[in-house]
Amino acid sequence: MRIMLLVAVLALAAQAGEPAGPALVQRGNGTYTYFWFAVYDLAFACPGGLPAADVLGEHPRSLTFNYHCSCSVDEQREEMRKAILRRVGHEDKSEIDAGLAAINALWKPIASGDVLELAYAPGTGTRVRLARSDLGLVPGAAFARVLFSVWLGDDPLDRTLRAALLGQAR
Repeated sequence: MRIMLLVAVLALAAQAGEPAGPALVQRGNGTYTYFWFAVYDLAFACPGGLPAADVLGEHPRSLTFNYHCSCSVDEQREEMRKAILRRVGHEDKSEIDAGLAAINALWKPIASGDVLELAYAPGTGTRVRLARSDLGLVPGAAFARVLFSVWLGDDPLDRTLRAALLGQAR
């Protein structure tokens, strides 16, 4: 009886950190390369049936990176800063600056083989996990839109990768 109670408590605790809402399904995946060097494999998940034009809307979504190389904290901060500031557009700059400061405070060194996950939940924010460890939460819907637009927006890091993530033939 005690074992069953312990299992039930552990199961509830594991679910407590997960966002509620529609189940996410993998929409697509691809590899980001810099010149000829594979940097990471990337998978995108969102609610099933979501139109491509709405993937940056107020829906849960996640990007999962499987790194092929190491990356220092300073490299992550600089690349994130450049990518975000390039895509701010009409969003509230103060929210974007706050989100950028928050996510840059979370980074840890990445080693080849590490898995990084960015998971957005409406009303909560973007959860950052590295190697199955929760690094923290970055609040803000506007920041999440800009963050995910780096890979999924109109001006993505790589157009071929964006098409692959959205499950579109290219």
